[in-house]
Amino acid sequence: MQGLIKFGAVLGDHFPIEVMCLSSCHINIEKEDLLVVWDFTNLHTAATEDLNCENSDGGEDQEEEGISDEEDPETDQVNHCLPFKVMGVTYNSTYQKHLEAAKAVGVDSVIAKIEGEPENEHDSNAIAVFIDYGSGWAKIGYIAKELTRFIHPLLKTHSVISIDVKHIKFCIVYSRVGYYRTINVTRKGQWEEKVIRASKKVK
Repeated sequence: MQGLIKFGAVLGDHFPIEVMCLSSCHINIEKEDLLVVWDFTNLHTAATEDLNCENSDGGEDQEEEGISDEEDPETDQVNHCLPFKVMGVTYNSTYQKHLEAAKAVGVDSVIAKIEGEPENEHDSNAIAVFIDYGSGWAKIGYIAKELTRFIHPLLKTHSVISIDVKHIKFCIVYSRVGYYRTINVTRKGQWEEKVIRASKKVK
């Protein structure tokens, strides 16, 4: 299949090369089917880019055979950023008020952090998400439960480099009306394949 790649993409010295497609679609021009790729990772150089992917309900992915989540020494020196949807934001009116206020201030003026919540009565492995839009730290939701096991080791070893607000949007998801929030989490080394697959579903 022929395809199109976004203008200005750095593909290396040789073409074709192997890439991991992160965002794409199919178009038809003059009866010719084309694959349009606008976001990808160069597997040969471990290039990492922000992901702009489709929305999901945060459900757990099925494990795939033949994929290892072990760290690769060659990727340990790479800083890798992925988006994470903040869960539970529409089920709490206080969270919604904070997100509305942060949206009014502007994403560029909002800072974020994540912290483990071992005292959480529902899940001792919960990781809470906080924002500060000028009024102090306010909790606005949680990292998806099935992904916390990948983040806890990074928090313990101080391998999380930065937490940034990707966007705050007002929309309807599964009949839940309100503000939704996505954060970018940058870590030392490469994110595991399971996390990358889950990240593809984040809008």
